[in-house]
Amino acid sequence: MIGLGGARKQRISLTERLGRGSGGAAPIAVEKAPRDALTPRLEGLVGRPQPPAPAVPAKPAPGLRDRFAQIYQILQQTMPEWRTLPFGDWMPDLPDLYNPGATVAKNVIPAERSYRPLGALQAVTGALSGAALGAGFGQDSVGTHFNYAGDATKLYEVRAAAITDKSKAGGYSTAAGEGVEFVLFENRMIATNFSDPVQTINVGATGLFADLITSTLKPRFRHLGAVREFLVGGNSNDATDGDVPHRIWWSGSRDPADFDPDAQTQSDIEDRPDAGWVQRIVGGVEYGLIFQQLGITRMTYSGGDSIFQF
Repeated sequence: MIGLGGARKQRISLTERLGRGSGGAAPIAVEKAPRDALTPRLEGLVGRPQPPAPAVPAKPAPGLRDRFAQIYQILQQTMPEWRTLPFGDWMPDLPDLYNPGATVAKNVIPAERSYRPLGALQAVTGALSGAALGAGFGQDSVGTHFNYAGDATKLYEVRAAAITDKSKAGGYSTAAGEGVEFVLFENRMIATNFSDPVQTINVGATGLFADLITSTLKPRFRHLGAVREFLVGGNSNDATDGDVPHRIWWSGSRDPADFDPDAQTQSDIEDRPDAGWVQRIVGGVEYGLIFQQLGITRMTYSGGDSIFQF
């Protein structure tokens, strides 16, 4: 028998025998307590004071920084990804087929691995009297910068927005198709248009341009450059030989007004007919570069009888 805590017992007989056979099996008796006997104990458990549930702290409202972080994540997911397109170097001199670079690059300037738009041009001065044929710039002994420009008949000083005519008396007669080139030599701004004598002015001076060359030979040049302490001219005309497009002259050392060949002053000439007409002279403190139709020649100072090596 199974008893439940001293409650009034009630017998339940189960007459079903387990197994059948001779002799049978003993009946099984089960005793249980009535339902109302458990009620006081359950009520005692329910009525017992229970410990309070632990308080759950309220989640603080997101701060401004967290809110911005959420907004940034949303934007990252919704906005398109900006990428720089690698157009490659500008290589118009190579064939279009299998060209590894770009063949057209208009209205742009180079940038890292690509190009950027070129800003619109803005006028900063008034207009010259005629079409500008060339320009140059330099600074005076105290570091003030001056710009110079030339058209077919005049040479100008351009400072800030002011344009001042600095032409010599009578002006100039630049032939059709010719330009005006400027080169800075020490504190002098030197200009040539091939049609007139080479001109000079001290940068920032109050005077006018004047003829530069005072030697017996007074060649005129289409192109000028300053190499070391020499003024170099190319594609020339002189009273003896006339036009010699492949000829290169250099002045006396530190004397751009002297072009008479002389071992003492180191002024001399060099003819390079195989390379064609002189197109440009790029000066430098160590050597110069002579650009001609069919090649580029480096002129390096060596002194002695040769003065320059080509």
